[in-house]
Amino acid sequence: MSVIQTEWAKGQRATPSGCAAGDVKTVELSYTIKDGATLAAADIVELGFLPAFHQIVGAKLVNDALGGTITANVGFITGDPGSEAVGTELYSAQSVAAAAATELNSAYALRLPSVDENRRLGLKLSADATASGDKVLTLVLQYAASSN
Repeated sequence: MSVIQTEWAKGQRATPSGCAAGDVKTVELSYTIKDGATLAAADIVELGFLPAFHQIVGAKLVNDALGGTITANVGFITGDPGSEAVGTELYSAQSVAAAAATELNSAYALRLPSVDENRRLGLKLSADATASGDKVLTLVLQYAASSN
């Protein structure tokens, strides 16, 4: 297993933060499986993070068709280096076999309280995905600054 970091996870692209309670921000966190490359089921894609003192207010998982019966889990990354796991707070076994834009419908994710640290967001596939043509997976995340 390896953790693959996007530009947002590495800090090479900015993740906006709200300035006042209720200030809503949106970020598009994307990962591209290049033509002919394989994203292994054992790999974790670290998309970016939910900033400290912010709560999720919406999300959309936008994907190109990966084929087969492939699904994706999207949630917070937990665990020690080398043994990280991706949660299912946002999406659990969400089909990414056909091209789609799937709105977040997890009451659990929308009720998560803010915390005082950034929380890493990851994506993990149920099976290996080999791209014929570039294939893009994007999490469009909406979040609001909290009052604490």
